[in-house]
Amino acid sequence: VVWENGWGSRAWGWGAGILISSSANVEVRNNLVAWNADGISVLTQNRSDAPGAIVGNYVHDNTMVLAPTAADTSDKFLLGFLQDWAGVLFDPGSNNRGASNKYWHTMTEPTGRFGWNGTKSRLTDFNATPGDEGGTYLTLAQRDALLSAAGVPLNQLPH
Repeated sequence: VVWENGWGSRAWGWGAGILISSSANVEVRNNLVAWNADGISVLTQNRSDAPGAIVGNYVHDNTMVLAPTAADTSDKFLLGFLQDWAGVLFDPGSNNRGASNKYWHTMTEPTGRFGWNGTKSRLTDFNATPGDEGGTYLTLAQRDALLSAAGVPLNQLPH
C-alpha cells in the first residue's frame, strides 16, 4: 500500500506513488496506490548511464486511486509509460506492458490520465495499447471497500 506521496514533484509522472525510472525487467503487481500526485509511472529519459535499459517492465493487478486538484493543471497519470526522447519504451520488442489494473479517478473522462506513446484520456484507448490490457474502473463502493480494508483514508489530504 502506497499513499500520499509525490507531492514535491508533480509534473510529468514524477509524482508517482511507485516510479520505475530507466530500469529493466521490473514487475509491479498487487499494489494499492492511492492519493499520490500520480499513480504508477514507468519513465525513461536519454541517459548515458542507462541507454536502452527500459525493457521488460510489467505493471499488473494494481489498484490506482487519484484525485487531482483543480490548481494542478499538469497531466495526472493513473498509469503512465512515459519517455521524452526517441527511446525504445514503446517498441514491441521491448516488452513493456500492463494488464488487469483497476482505476478510480475523481474526474470523468475525457481527462489526461494514462500514458502510452502520448496521453490517453479514455480507458478504452489505453486498453487498446500494451500499457494495460484489461484495465477496469472501480465504482465508488469498490474503491471505499479497498481503501478501508487497507487502512487508507477515504479522502485525499489537502495539498
